Amino acid sequence: MMNLREAIRKTMIEYYQPRGSRNLKQLSSLGNILEKHIGSSTELSSIDDAYIDKLMTKLLKAKNSNATINRKLSLLSKVLGLAVFRWKELDKMPIIERLPETPSRIACFSQQEEQDIIMACEDTVFQEFITILFGTGFRNSELTGLQLAPVDVDIIRSRERKRAYGVAEADVKAGTITVWGSVSGTRSGSKTGNTRTIPMTIPVQTILSKYYKLGVKTPFDISDYYINRQWLLVRNKLGRSNDSGFIPYTIRHTVATRLW
Repeated sequence: MMNLREAIRKTMIEYYQPRGSRNLKQLSSLGNILEKHIGSSTELSSIDDAYIDKLMTKLLKAKNSNATINRKLSLLSKVLGLAVFRWKELDKMPIIERLPETPSRIACFSQQEEQDIIMACEDTVFQEFITILFGTGFRNSELTGLQLAPVDVDIIRSRERKRAYGVAEADVKAGTITVWGSVSGTRSGSKTGNTRTIPMTIPVQTILSKYYKLGVKTPFDISDYYINRQWLLVRNKLGRSNDSGFIPYTIRHTVATRLW
């Protein structure tokens, strides 16, 4: 009889890898967590309805959020589903119910909210920073790590004295920005380890062209404290100080939604 570790590994190889899943690292990490909760040598046949109920109680007592529990159960459900319908290791699927999730963030900003946010920025650099976030969907760390082409590795290393950053390279002449998955000789790179290149929108190219002409290599070498402070001013100005979903990362959701 197949055990949990074997089943998880087989699921990664036969199901997720052929589909080119972009979050294989996260799935693999989730699989390791499941093994710790359940036991890597636990036979699949012992994971029945009662076992699922006990697992759910265990996760709740461990203060896992409903969303976190659902992600863990989702992977387990896929593993058990393959064991039933593809590998014929089990006769039936145990019942795995999902817990209700309360949305803590607004899905995305409207076009009007985008304009309101940009206009509410009191500092010019921060206004440009936010404008580029809306034009690219970058993470904060990718934009603070942006350099005008070509990338200077020494600049990256000097920043790494505190922590690793994303590395973006803006080619103003070509009108593109590349987020590097990794940079040789450094610890920095994109969160997923993947390299991607996107075209600049007109507002983005206008802002970066200004810095290019001024000879500024790292136009947004700003701190998290500065970003948080300036964003707080925007929230207060727009009367959204108590809105937990009114955060910079929602800009990333906004861009992804518009592309979709």
